[in-house]
Amino acid sequence: MTIPGEFCNMRTRIIALQQPETGAGVVSDQTTSSRPVSAIDPFSHAFLRDPYPYQEALREAGPVVRLEHYGIWAMARHEQVRDALTDWRTYCSSAGVGLSDFRKEPPWRPPSIILEADPPLHTRTRAVLTRILSPAAIEVLRDMFEREAEQLIARLVEQREFDGVADLAEAYPLKVFPDAVGLSEEGRENLMPYGNMVFNSFGPRNDLFDQATANAGPVRDWIMSKCSRAALAPGKLGRQIFEAVDAGELTEDEAGMLVRSFLSAGIDTTVYGLGNALYCMTRYPDQWRALRENPALIRGAFEEVLRFEAPVQSFFRTTTGDVEAAALGCVRARRCCCCSRRPIAIRAAGTGLIRSTSAAAPPGI
Repeated sequence: MTIPGEFCNMRTRIIALQQPETGAGVVSDQTTSSRPVSAIDPFSHAFLRDPYPYQEALREAGPVVRLEHYGIWAMARHEQVRDALTDWRTYCSSAGVGLSDFRKEPPWRPPSIILEADPPLHTRTRAVLTRILSPAAIEVLRDMFEREAEQLIARLVEQREFDGVADLAEAYPLKVFPDAVGLSEEGRENLMPYGNMVFNSFGPRNDLFDQATANAGPVRDWIMSKCSRAALAPGKLGRQIFEAVDAGELTEDEAGMLVRSFLSAGIDTTVYGLGNALYCMTRYPDQWRALRENPALIRGAFEEVLRFEAPVQSFFRTTTGDVEAAALGCVRARRCCCCSRRPIAIRAAGTGLIRSTSAAAPPGI
């Protein structure tokens, strides 16, 4: 995909980016004088199908770009994205990590106390999860994970032909992850729709959100019912979270919310990671051949897939006060969005978006 047209008018010092399929003229809003302005919609179907040409255009336009569709400031370069993602005192998460500002509109679900929280709350809840997911703790699960993987692969090899996403990328996490957390077998089909609701709620209330939340009530009720101490199997990861309640580290409600965050964040990203790995191996067959010749490369290959085709595309942040953002000048307390493969945006005077990774990612693994 290419993005046609000129992006910059140096005489007026007002820069306008074009949507690849439509085009756009120079924006003359006086508040954006000398700053790049884009008509790109990062939540459009076209953008979601192939975001990288759009991101390249934003990155080339400047360190800070205004996305006029949402009235947000976008950062598409590594330096600005890195600063927004690592400086919680300036760019907070507690007002939400999607387009909606929790200070101005109520979220459709209780906010996550790990993803949508700042220190000291985040420090306390993160410490519990860090302990539960330590290398030593994960080693205990290795035998079960390997056994289930071998059984699944044996079945797929016997079939000779299968759907890489449904039969592998979805099937494996939907088996091993709920088992590890301690969920019962009943109702696990709700996990993917719930994750779909969570991810689509990061964007605007568009058709994707409406489709994802069409059956929100029953799915949400099922998730909430499975996040209680009584619903989780003894000795599993979910019950270990509730042991932090007994130790005085969490409240009972906080433990249930951490289990819910565990389920919403853990399964979808693993599904997308595995699916993207299959996609990359088919797109770059030379890399697949190299991996078959040397299976010891698998860990590094999968980590490169996570960088090259990130499972999560964007997160928002909210500035906590006046911010000097490169060419933007002084930005008063507003929201920012951060993406995870290449930088995209910052929310000021409204909202924003960002992605993080080097500008020139080499193809393959």
